[in-house]
Amino acid sequence: MKNYSISLNNGIEASCMESGTSDETILMIHGNSLSKETFTEQFDSPLIDQFRLIAVDLPGHGKTGNSSGNEGYSMEGLTGFMKNLISELELKSVVLLGHSLGGHLAIQAASEIPVLKGIFAAGTPPLTPKEKELSPFLNHPHLPLAFTDDLSEDDVRNLSASYWKSDASVSAVIGESIKKSDPKFRSDMGADVAQGNLKDETEEIAKLTVPVGLAVGEFDQLINRTYMDKVLDGDQLWRGGVQIIKDSGHTPQMEAKERFNQLIAEYANDIFA
Repeated sequence: MKNYSISLNNGIEASCMESGTSDETILMIHGNSLSKETFTEQFDSPLIDQFRLIAVDLPGHGKTGNSSGNEGYSMEGLTGFMKNLISELELKSVVLLGHSLGGHLAIQAASEIPVLKGIFAAGTPPLTPKEKELSPFLNHPHLPLAFTDDLSEDDVRNLSASYWKSDASVSAVIGESIKKSDPKFRSDMGADVAQGNLKDETEEIAKLTVPVGLAVGEFDQLINRTYMDKVLDGDQLWRGGVQIIKDSGHTPQMEAKERFNQLIAEYANDIFA
């Protein structure tokens, strides 16, 4: 596995880690206030080591630079970032593997990525303004912290715990990633969503001709599975519905790595067959 930075045409230095040389690439996109290190367990898996694996720090996260000037952070800006990255890396055939916010970004950007072969999103309830009765998220007391600028030490611990299975010991990587992230990202992204600037993700999924895999942890404290079942047509999804990852919270790629890696291997082998 190698770590490197690549200069994009908007002036941002994108920090990546990578292994493999295949033309068939799995590009991993982390969640809000997290980092590429949340995908370390995938790089250690023999189940998917036949593919080229790349994980990237989004702007304002990990070792990637903050958004330049006064642009702020938005889903449109993140989509441009992903398009630039894929172009600079000269990827030929790519599956976007997104976690939480990273899954939303994958769905939002999908129609603008010509080399896209598939999307697999974990902990990502597709957002649609058409559903008025159910919230995509559970009423967790610490969810607002994901859209709050400055976080205290207690806030970081509480937000970290919400990303994990209840009453389980949380990986230190989660808290460390939150502390390194640009505080402005959280409030900017919250405002972008509140202002209705995102595409209807159920419509985006319906328009795609590539298979979409969706998964959620069995004990995810943040995601409303009832909402997901209501707004999605199983015929649009890989294997006919949302895949439940047992004994996991909101971060299954870390909490249930063996089950998660097996699922990703099966999805990728189907897509690249």
